[in-house]
Amino acid sequence: MDQAQFLSSLTYAYVGQLVAFTICQLLLIRRDNRTQVALWIGSSTLIGLSFVIAPDHVPGLASRFLAPYSAFLALLGGAIRYAAFGFQTKGIIRDRLSNGLILLVIAAAPLTLFDTLSDYRGLIVALIGLILTLASILALRRNRYWVGSNQIPLNALLLGLALGAILLAARIFTLHPFGADTTFVGSSTMQLLSETSVVGISFVLQLGFTGMLFTRQAKVLAFLDRRNLRAWGLTAETTRQSQKLMDLSEQRLDFIQLLTHEVRTPINNAQASLQSISSALEYLSAPFKGAEHALDRATVALDGITLALSNVILLGSLNVGGQKWDRHPADAFEILAMAWLDCSPSRQERIVLTQPEDSFFVDCVPILLRVALHNLLEHALSLAKNDSYIRASIDADDVKLGATFSIIFESGSRELPTLPAYTELNFTDTSAPPTTNLGLFVAERVAAYHYGDMSIEQKDDNNLKFSLFVSS
Repeated sequence: MDQAQFLSSLTYAYVGQLVAFTICQLLLIRRDNRTQVALWIGSSTLIGLSFVIAPDHVPGLASRFLAPYSAFLALLGGAIRYAAFGFQTKGIIRDRLSNGLILLVIAAAPLTLFDTLSDYRGLIVALIGLILTLASILALRRNRYWVGSNQIPLNALLLGLALGAILLAARIFTLHPFGADTTFVGSSTMQLLSETSVVGISFVLQLGFTGMLFTRQAKVLAFLDRRNLRAWGLTAETTRQSQKLMDLSEQRLDFIQLLTHEVRTPINNAQASLQSISSALEYLSAPFKGAEHALDRATVALDGITLALSNVILLGSLNVGGQKWDRHPADAFEILAMAWLDCSPSRQERIVLTQPEDSFFVDCVPILLRVALHNLLEHALSLAKNDSYIRASIDADDVKLGATFSIIFESGSRELPTLPAYTELNFTDTSAPPTTNLGLFVAERVAAYHYGDMSIEQKDDNNLKFSLFVSS
């Protein structure tokens, strides 16, 4: 095979290689890689065209007029290939060194078009091609767009560029003025070896770039899988939260059912009191001397039922943590007065309310605070000496920025009551529930809900003080 046929066959093989890989790359084009694929195909087209119009490559196209454009198109295609390597999602990478080199290439490439430099055209192409190859290696290494789990295509592309750089560096010393060749391509032995090497390196580059498109696609699919997995995880978490709410509702129901034991004793007491009144009025025609006392007992028992039911509902909302209440400003003394009115009329006479000089408001849930104060008043009445007075007042706390409700009374017992925990409250069908302790527990929970606290102090030998602080 003579040199003309060899160059013609080499050109056809190169063009066929470019067409085959271009079809594969078009099949792999996606919205996220279409710019890179378009730049790569454009560079392959220009380089292939420069190869076709080069002297002695295709019979009938040999022309001295086309020779300068062959070199220029090859360099222009290389510059566009650099853009394909360095293009990210938002444009070309910002790397000063590689971008500076490519600007130098763009400025020097038109030198190949001057006829006065025709003897140095091969040297110019080799030097500019070497700079272009180095810039491409830098862009490829620093562009995170091409980073993937499979590094084989990237390494193949880097290998092809490195071989191209070595070929160009060695070719410099065989070109004019160091050698006899004045152009990079031609019919001499060194030129034929160079062109064959270019076709082989081009195959490696095309294979590597196509492989990188596969790797990029796999990376995108892996990202989508992770996103779907996160969405599935969020769905599972939502389901878990829903199940948790269902469990919380069941716990709340169990808690309320447990606290219904608190209602049994006041109901039984009320029934017994009402039966005694009914029996006395039925068998006695004269006014029953103990009727007033019996009616008072019935009233107290019914008030106990109301308070117990309030405690059950309140604890069912607060202790389990299911319901959220809206706070709003309310007059502190009015809440204390409402709690006083909740006590039975016969006991109201023993409670002395001290109104503060200046009215002030607290940010609270009035109904919850009212039930808590009612519990404290009832607890004080149960502990105080018979016929002794209970003093209730409100003090502004300028340090903690809130209000302190104080209930002071003379205790009939030397034992200091304590604030129980929920785990210390026992409910059974055979033993009476600790009503007063539950009231303290409710008051402590309400204070905590209002970012406050509750305390029990012994002021002297017999006087006790309940303090309930709520933040304003």
